[in-house]
Amino acid sequence: MKIPNKLPIFLFLILAISIGRAQNNWQWQNPQPQGKALQDGKFLNSSTGFAVGDEGTIIRTMDGGANWSVIFSYAGIKFYCLDFCESNIILAGGSSGSIFKSTDLGVNWSSITVGITNVYDIEFVNENTGYAVGNKILKTTNAGNNWIQQFQFSYRFNAVSFSDANTVLAVGDSMLSGLVYKTTNGGINWKFQSNQIAACDDIICLDANIAYIATYHQIYKTTNGGGNWNVSYYYQHADYLSVYFTGYEAGFAVGNDGLVSRTFDGGKSWYSNRISNVVEDPPFNLFRSVYFTDSLNGFITGDFGLFFQTTNGGSNWFHQKESINHFYDVSFLNESTGYTCGQSGSIMKTTNGGSKWNLLYAGYNGNLNDMYFFNTEVGIAVGDSGAVLKTINGGNNWTRGFTPTSDKLYSVSFINSNLGIAGSSNGRIIRTTNGGLSWNQTYFGLGESFSGVSFTSVDTVYASGRKVLLKSTNGGINWTTIASGVSNTGFYRLQFFNSSTGFVIGWSTYSGNTAYKLMKTTNGGLSFDTISYGFKNVSFSDVNNGLGLYYNSSGIYNKIRRTTNGGLNWTDFNLNGISNNLHSVFALNENTGFIVGDLGAIIKTNNIITTINNNENYLNKSFFLQQNYPNPFNPNTVISYQLAVSSFAKLKVYDILGNEISTLVSEKQNAGSYSVEFDGSNYSSGIYYYKLEAGNFTEVRKMILLK
Repeated sequence: MKIPNKLPIFLFLILAISIGRAQNNWQWQNPQPQGKALQDGKFLNSSTGFAVGDEGTIIRTMDGGANWSVIFSYAGIKFYCLDFCESNIILAGGSSGSIFKSTDLGVNWSSITVGITNVYDIEFVNENTGYAVGNKILKTTNAGNNWIQQFQFSYRFNAVSFSDANTVLAVGDSMLSGLVYKTTNGGINWKFQSNQIAACDDIICLDANIAYIATYHQIYKTTNGGGNWNVSYYYQHADYLSVYFTGYEAGFAVGNDGLVSRTFDGGKSWYSNRISNVVEDPPFNLFRSVYFTDSLNGFITGDFGLFFQTTNGGSNWFHQKESINHFYDVSFLNESTGYTCGQSGSIMKTTNGGSKWNLLYAGYNGNLNDMYFFNTEVGIAVGDSGAVLKTINGGNNWTRGFTPTSDKLYSVSFINSNLGIAGSSNGRIIRTTNGGLSWNQTYFGLGESFSGVSFTSVDTVYASGRKVLLKSTNGGINWTTIASGVSNTGFYRLQFFNSSTGFVIGWSTYSGNTAYKLMKTTNGGLSFDTISYGFKNVSFSDVNNGLGLYYNSSGIYNKIRRTTNGGLNWTDFNLNGISNNLHSVFALNENTGFIVGDLGAIIKTNNIITTINNNENYLNKSFFLQQNYPNPFNPNTVISYQLAVSSFAKLKVYDILGNEISTLVSEKQNAGSYSVEFDGSNYSSGIYYYKLEAGNFTEVRKMILLK
């Protein structure tokens, strides 16, 4: 079993503007079938498999993993585990003590109340008998219809495994160490086995004597039924969340940063590697479960809806999705045709409004950061190493233009088929008059980086830099600095509609942190008014209707807001379960918008008008303590939690010996979502624990300070 997803609950910020909340009409387009974190996955046979995850997501394949579909979704809960008790009966366990059961291969589901805080693992011994663990150990003898408490724990059990109906091992962690408990009489009595190992995330029993445990840095093995545990493998960069053996010799363990470790000699020696495309931006790229149907066919599930498969016993792993590269820009020409570009030369195209995206081959392996399309067939993409790529046949073929720089090109815009401007990472502005075939430099600013360019006419063009906002009145040949009255402000993105009206994303630095703000001009850039904060990217379909990318409480840009009055007021959209960092938004018209981001995320809405009550909090009616972010951290991290009702809340931090080192919260708080920062500057590297107490609710989580 895996620890919960390391992503905080959204903190709803109260701004000095009117903010509403709108219905969630956003749908995943890539990756398919969805992009929410998958916490666990198992197969009933070689064809039929299921995976469960965030926002009550359950997906199913009927063809061995080639195609998946979402069969169930329940916003507000998180599924951590699943298992089968017979061929048609599936149970999924999750947050708030929820267990859902299906008796028809996932077509219909019913909820079962079990009296446990969270269900982190479920394992069935046979068609009737099974165990579930969280802060308690539960047992069922009637296929999950009823559950009986067998053992209660002060902290939590993360996983359970059995060798037969009577012999069961449950593992977990306290604030001091990992813990192992065992029963040899079907759960009537549970005996403490060991606390001499690290916090335990998963366990698999091969027989009554041999078992393996996945922990932070290490894989442990016992050969005497849990009486003693020895380190089978140590890897200092690993945080193992799942372990699985196909027999006595071949085993696999997965964890952070796309890590896969494997053994073929019963744990005597292990080999580790990371699957490509998922090793950037730790700690989010977690593999959370590994499962094999036989010695050759295996599956890994993880964050962002990642799903990898092997058909040769783990020698090679592949994924079924078109692309899991990061996307940095998206643009649509009409309701049907659109393009997106990003990491490693990735370009994708749709001709049916995003229902299907096809990966194009551009013959370039660097990052592509921005693009401009004149029509459905002709377009330009710019990227690293001064790359300018052009297509004249809808992306089937691409040619590279000549540029006078090897800088990263961050932005590009055209006013007609010939005249275009691009901005670079090292303060250069380059210009083309032949449709991108060749370019010449027209501006250089030391220490600058131009992230946005925008034309309003053949003569008038704007460019936003790290420190300056520039304007040209002769088609980009000469440039002057504008934006008087805007002090201590850098500039990021911009979009102008005419000679008067434009929007610019600005930024300022306070105590080492970057704060973004949205500014608007109605006099061609002579002056700007700050109209909102927190946006990193905006897109307007006209002067009134626009969409903006906004940050959540941990600084990840995965929230969306909409305006219908030129940015004066904004309405929130709840993108439930989206953990990807989003990079670009495109408002096609007042009803249709697209967002792209990390690991191939493409999200669309067809109806962004419906608004509900302004400033109303929509809270899940449950208590919840989230994993801190970032984790590992140095030296600061954010801890988020949710209170179902008004409660006296205590949030404290402990070292690995159980000594209290910091009290972060100790006060009565209203129902809602909260975030607090922990500063580890004065503490040494190592494992720490934080504990939330609110009313009858108690939960403890582990975090890692890594200096």
